[in-house]
Amino acid sequence: MNRGYREKALAVKGWLNAKLGDTMAECRGGQASFYYYLTLKDIPTGEGSPFFRCLARATGSEEVDGPSEGRLPRVAYIPGEFCVHPKGSMMEQGRRQLRLSYGYEETGRLEEAIGYMAEAVRYALSLDSRARSV
Repeated sequence: MNRGYREKALAVKGWLNAKLGDTMAECRGGQASFYYYLTLKDIPTGEGSPFFRCLARATGSEEVDGPSEGRLPRVAYIPGEFCVHPKGSMMEQGRRQLRLSYGYEETGRLEEAIGYMAEAVRYALSLDSRARSV
């Protein structure tokens, strides 16, 4: 059983590196738990962020969310801001973090979800680049 979880952890880590790569500032976990803790570079992950809204399919754009009667697949994660003390030294970093659980999901769905996370990164960065050009 432990070998199976270890293999899954290595597969998830490989997909994270392949699909999110340079957009990650840090990736921890995958050894004694069923979670990875990710810190993204310059991409907020909180509930109101473009990254979160994209993965929740709540951007208001049918292109991103899918039609109202058939939303595209979503990815649920715990934003880092809920995992740190609200007035602690980690709060700023927590705004760019998330906890991704992989222990009980099928590997194919995990690979798919990480692909959606990469789409959410691109979406967030596209909004950021548009704001800078204004």
